[in-house]
Parts: sequence; structure tokens; C-alpha cells
Amino acid sequence: MCDTLVDLREALGRYAACFDAALLSAEQAGRAVEAATAIERMAATLKAKAAARRAETGAWRSAGERSAATDLARSTGSTVGQAAESLTTARRLEHLGVLDAAARAGELSSQ
Repeated sequence: MCDTLVDLREALGRYAACFDAALLSAEQAGRAVEAATAIERMAATLKAKAAARRAETGAWRSAGERSAATDLARSTGSTVGQAAESLTTARRLEHLGVLDAAARAGELSSQ
């Protein structure tokens, strides 16, 4: 599963390297914004779920961090508060089937 995510990252990196917004019409630019927003939201959901799993394993302790939130904040460049909120949201989504599906589909923002 993780190999597929790494492949996806590499494919998106290749696409981004060649992307030229100046070549898009207004309509195409609008669709690109919508698609990129959905990708961003899906990625945030995946990141939060993976971070929650890492937190469950206690890996933050062996990394020398004070908490799972500080571990996530350090690795993502976010604040500890943002990281804690992300972990809480990921844990809650596990029990909210409809919202979880919407988050996975990129229909919900991380906020």
C-alpha cells in the first residue's frame, strides 16, 4: 500500500514539474483548481490517518518526542496544536462512516 502512495507522489511530482498554468484556458484553470483542491484534501486525510496510526504504535516515544502531536508537528512543519487537531480528527473519522468516506473522496477540508 505504501509503495503505491510513493508511486503516486512521484507521478504527481512529474506532472507538477511540467505543469504550465499559462497554457490553460479560464475553464481549464477552474477545473485544475477543483482537481488540485480534491487531491489536497484527500492527501490531508491520508496524512492524518497515517499519523494517527503512527501515534497508536508509540513510535513518537522512540523518536524522543514529548507526544504524538509534537512528533507530527516536527515531521510536517505544522504547529503542535494543528497536529493534535489532525490526530483527533483522524481518530473521530474512524467512527463516522459517511464523513470518513467524504473525507477520503476529497469532499471535506481538513478544517
